[in-house]
Amino acid sequence: MIRVCQGSKRLPTTASFATFQLWLEFSKIGREQRRTGNLKSLASGATANFIVRCDKVYLRLRWYAAPNRPRETWSMAVARALNLERELLEAFEHCYRATDYLLQILPAPIWSAKPPGENGRSIAAIVAHMQSVRNMFAKIGGADPLPVSLDRSRSTLDEARPALQQSREALTKLFEAALGQGQARVKKMPRRLVNMMSYLMQHDAHHRGQICSLARVLGFRMSKEDVMRLWGWKSLPADK
Repeated sequence: MIRVCQGSKRLPTTASFATFQLWLEFSKIGREQRRTGNLKSLASGATANFIVRCDKVYLRLRWYAAPNRPRETWSMAVARALNLERELLEAFEHCYRATDYLLQILPAPIWSAKPPGENGRSIAAIVAHMQSVRNMFAKIGGADPLPVSLDRSRSTLDEARPALQQSREALTKLFEAALGQGQARVKKMPRRLVNMMSYLMQHDAHHRGQICSLARVLGFRMSKEDVMRLWGWKSLPADK
């Protein structure tokens, strides 16, 4: 696993330096063999395949190490001192913002479209369920005011986006206040603070995956850039 530091020409690695050097050497050989057309002269097909793969790794590493690589691809500060409370809140908010972003890029025609087959929920129904779970724990935690609810059959995409932002902000404030006071639990929530945050992130990610799968079945293909944003490899745009 390669770990790259921004702004540095070096490539720190959790593997041994010798292994990294081996990657470089094999990739150089692979490129030379392809240039001369002698790839078949290698010892075996498996070796040739390994060299080609190493070549791809080498090129990818060079791209990651480039000092002029666009800053947008870095979603987190890499030189900042560790602050567990702050980074936990950032991870929680990022998870919820990823869901907000998914709704921003979804085309309106598939929002209430019925999934193939007789069973299954529409995207609108899935999002209404997600908002219901968020609101339930926001209410238990004492959020005031409470975020608006969504109707699984009547709510529109334009109504869902601000509703999810409301629930995200309400829960973030509850967790931020508890962390700031050193509390292990938010009021009457059924789990300890970190476990509760983890559960809510898992819940959102689970249903976000369902929405992505259903959207694809309904004919919507996300761009590579959108996929990178949802996975955290590119920065999410600011809230609208």
